[in-house]
Amino acid sequence: MDNFVNNQRTIKEIWLASFRLYRKVLPRVWSIAALVGVLAIVMAFLSDKQCQFKANEITTANVICVSAHVTTLLLMIYLGALIFYKTHVISEGQNVTLRGSLLFVLKKYFKITVALMIVLFAGAIGVIAFVLPGVFLSVLFIMVQPLILFDNHGVFSALKGSCKLVWGNWWRTFVVVYPVIFLNFLTGLGIQFSLTRGYWYVIMGGMMLVLTFFYPLLYVFILTQFNDLKLRHHARESL
Repeated sequence: MDNFVNNQRTIKEIWLASFRLYRKVLPRVWSIAALVGVLAIVMAFLSDKQCQFKANEITTANVICVSAHVTTLLLMIYLGALIFYKTHVISEGQNVTLRGSLLFVLKKYFKITVALMIVLFAGAIGVIAFVLPGVFLSVLFIMVQPLILFDNHGVFSALKGSCKLVWGNWWRTFVVVYPVIFLNFLTGLGIQFSLTRGYWYVIMGGMMLVLTFFYPLLYVFILTQFNDLKLRHHARESL
């Protein structure tokens, strides 16, 4: 397929290839992405309106709210991995049933969840210490999920493998992927703002549509960059 060639690409070529793949992927994953959008709105609503804690006080409502929050997050991770896998399958021109996709991702789900939690924790520590270390770590570990999904890595092997792939190409990876991450981040802020302002019943439908379009785009860009980084890594190893 066009997305997976044996030549290293320029940043412009990666962007163009990503948009070509995106046109093929979106019609087949938009419903999953829309569900992720619904879950994102639910999580934002729970955080802003429902999970109100008081010092030294744990209520049944709080426990239920936290449980719902965690369940929503875990579902979002699973659906995100499903979109990623289907993007990979489409890019290679394969035909995999929905049941086959669900089972494949389910087998990798525990590793993906643990790895993403480690990355999230490391990124959060970096942001708390100073913003730039958090951004640096988030880019450095951005290839963890495809390494687990497509190259059968374990959790720590994927963390190490992502560092090897991105190291030396950090700025390239940042320029390719981070604009899309930033768009998703702005969308999340928009959801949170609409809820805090009391406009959620008007705006959440529009925000869900935005997430439906931008969430698959993120995985397309990561996948295209992942392939390019692997080619560059193999080229370095062969020298």
